[in-house]
Amino acid sequence: MLKLVSNLRRSIGRGHHLHLCQYSSTQAANNVLAPSPWHQRFRHHQHLVGTNAQLVFVRARLHQKVPLSSGSLRGLATSTASEKPDGGFTAWYLRMLSRYPLPTKSVTAASILAFADMTAQYLGNLMLKEGEPKQDWDKMRTLRMLGIGAFMSAPFLHMWFNMMQRILPGSDVVSTVKKVLAGQLLASPVVNSIFFAVNSFLQGETGDQAIEKIKRDLWPTWKSGAMYWPILDFITFRYIKIHLQVFFNNCCSFIWTIYLTSMAGKKAEAPSPEQLNIPKPC
Repeated sequence: MLKLVSNLRRSIGRGHHLHLCQYSSTQAANNVLAPSPWHQRFRHHQHLVGTNAQLVFVRARLHQKVPLSSGSLRGLATSTASEKPDGGFTAWYLRMLSRYPLPTKSVTAASILAFADMTAQYLGNLMLKEGEPKQDWDKMRTLRMLGIGAFMSAPFLHMWFNMMQRILPGSDVVSTVKKVLAGQLLASPVVNSIFFAVNSFLQGETGDQAIEKIKRDLWPTWKSGAMYWPILDFITFRYIKIHLQVFFNNCCSFIWTIYLTSMAGKKAEAPSPEQLNIPKPC
């Protein structure tokens, strides 16, 4: 009897031990499948360290000017945007040109044409013969040029250059020559006629006087422009980016004003204000 009880006790002990082992194994498996909060924080920290290491590597490659994939650059753009320097006036102007293209071009054209008119008036006084009275600064004339630059020249040029880009999108020699011819044969007569008419209206002249001015000044102005603008048109369409073409044209218009003023000093007649400030289309 004692031997039977002893064997039964040993069997129960082995079963209890087996149950404890199975329970321990189950708990270990559960711990693997469901990690503790401390283990989760450790894994998150490892992920952050790996991400930062990748970012440092990408920045190092950028510093060494090693080409990167577009995906890497897009991922880096957001994190480094706040670190980029302002870039000064040029960067600010390009941002404004990208965000508000037409208003920025209008302000630019108005400023350049107004300054060109003031320069033309100043040079006109310098070229006066001895004894001739100097003319005071015609503020209304400058104000007219400012308005024409903002509300006529810039919108027309903006529309014209974008239309040429859609119709003839290439910048090869053939496409560029076609754009130059279109500007000289179509746009230039139209915009100059509109300019003469608008300027006459702002001066308080009648419709007949405006028509007479167009007949008198359009052809000489076009001939003079044909000796100056085609090469600049070619440079504009061939080498200047589309968003900077109006600005480049306005700068050329300023030089055109100075040129006509100096040429007029060699002639008996002084140039008319309209001839000095033609906002060329291209």
